[in-house]
Amino acid sequence: MLRIAVISVALSCLTGLHPPAVAGAEYALVPGESEVGFRVKFLFGTARGRFDTFSAGAVVENGILLAAHAVIECKSINTFNTIRDRHLRSEHFFSCEAHPLLRFVSTRVTPRGGGRYALRGNLTMRGITHEIELEGELSKTEQGLGYAFQAEGAVNRGDWEITWMKNRQGRNLLIRDRIEIKIEGELEPADTATG
Repeated sequence: MLRIAVISVALSCLTGLHPPAVAGAEYALVPGESEVGFRVKFLFGTARGRFDTFSAGAVVENGILLAAHAVIECKSINTFNTIRDRHLRSEHFFSCEAHPLLRFVSTRVTPRGGGRYALRGNLTMRGITHEIELEGELSKTEQGLGYAFQAEGAVNRGDWEITWMKNRQGRNLLIRDRIEIKIEGELEPADTATG
């Protein structure tokens, strides 16, 4: 599962990623309380991993999620297998040397009641951008200072030209195309969150 949490405005500006201009309070990721992970099936089972370095944020007004944005460091991919991680960083997969950052910016957030949302946004990997949709949830934390956020969905690796282990007919020989993603994190007001 790919847990993507949402990016700070400062890092957004430094990397050229600009979050949508919406009214509301900026909330930043609480370090150590969030994770960006993924899950994909392959011939011998299921591979799970995460990204260890990322920054995230969200815009919230009166308890309503308005926007979300994130930047993830490609080289921080971690499946707890050094050889596999090195391969995932190569041009066969994420091509981290040429494209060091993965970026997400929401384009539309649709409330569905009960703190649930349909979250659409642009995900950029390998220099390619495609729209994705996640099912998300936002709720107040027990302390009442911030919010717990989670979202999940799936992407097709072929959309970003990750085609390793496909034959000429486009059939998967080892790794499935579908990558399940899940986003979890705790957000606090940007002026109180610490790095």
